[in-house]
Amino acid sequence: MKILICLLFKNSMLWLDRFLSCLDSLIENKPDNITYSISVIYGDSNDGTDLEVKKRMSELRKKYKCEIKMACLPLPRRLDVLEKLGILRNVSITMFNTKKFDHVLHMDTDIVFHYDDIEKLIRDIDSNNDIGIIAPLIYIESSKTFYDTFAFRMNKKMFRADLSNIKKDNIISVDEIFEVDSVGTLYICRSDIFWKYNIKYWTELREADESDIHPHKKYESEQVVFCSNVKEITRYKVMVDHSIRIDHVDLEKYGKSWH
Repeated sequence: MKILICLLFKNSMLWLDRFLSCLDSLIENKPDNITYSISVIYGDSNDGTDLEVKKRMSELRKKYKCEIKMACLPLPRRLDVLEKLGILRNVSITMFNTKKFDHVLHMDTDIVFHYDDIEKLIRDIDSNNDIGIIAPLIYIESSKTFYDTFAFRMNKKMFRADLSNIKKDNIISVDEIFEVDSVGTLYICRSDIFWKYNIKYWTELREADESDIHPHKKYESEQVVFCSNVKEITRYKVMVDHSIRIDHVDLEKYGKSWH
């Protein structure tokens, strides 16, 4: 099984070691039947991230003999961050021929994860042909606070990670895999979404639903629109494995604002 990992780096030095340690562990402990390739986009950083990423990725390539492609792609400041993310994610996909891969794994680089969790997501999507995209839940590290509430949607509403809105109706149990409208931050998807259905990330801003707007977001994220298009065009399901928890770095600890 061949899996393409797509990564975007920008001003990540404060938590770069932690993320790359997780990535190193994922590759080192991979089962014999899995091969990872890595697509890396970097640029616009002012903290030395770019140079460090090039150095560390070269070390990973030499250490594990894995295929890694890197590209520097600065974008105009006039673009909204969501437009930039759509463009960058599309480029990260096109750096490889996705027909040669079974799945594509998207990971934001300000997270902390364990390789066992990634392998479980791979088993999840491989065991059900109806699943097109699957993600874990994302929490702020060392907390019970769900992080990616804007990207995670259920019934066109921002998703409640505690499942209080649906557990009361006995629809699902806590540990089951269940369907949502969209996911973000870390998720694995079938490669044919890109090469067969030619679905790309949205690069134009789309107004968010005013009835369920995040206080700091006016537009839908590129991940929300992407998942919506996947469901509509391919009829694949977008799923969450509630038994898997991935941590997002506590940005406030580093004096950074949430995005």
